[in-house]
Amino acid sequence: IFDVFSSLRKSLDEQCRKAQIKSFEGTFNVSAPKINIAIAYMERNYRVATLTLTAGALNLNSYYFSSWFKKQTGSNFMQYLNRIRLQQAETLLKDFSLTTSEISDLVGYGSVKSFTKAFRRHYGLTPYEYRNGQRTTTG
Repeated sequence: IFDVFSSLRKSLDEQCRKAQIKSFEGTFNVSAPKINIAIAYMERNYRVATLTLTAGALNLNSYYFSSWFKKQTGSNFMQYLNRIRLQQAETLLKDFSLTTSEISDLVGYGSVKSFTKAFRRHYGLTPYEYRNGQRTTTG
């Protein structure tokens, strides 16, 4: 039964990724600065976004896009994407019905270990410690 759910989840994830990418196309004013379009794409697709996919959404070469993105934002692509993912995780950690593992997956981290490490580096606390602080401040 686990294999069935795992297969179904992968299929749904792929369909969602395709739908998100398709829904992104044509939703922005073409005269908007490309950096705003890139950031909006990342914010909508943070779970599955990659440098290649984001560059492709803008019809740019990924090597050029990487350099250009850093010049525009002051951060490299992965730093910026991780910030978006961690902000989403921070919001999700307030929902005590979700496990840290589920949150890690929902925001696009490949493992709980890499999620925890990134979260600690950014917030100075593990997701568990952050959540416990939320629990004590919310009752």
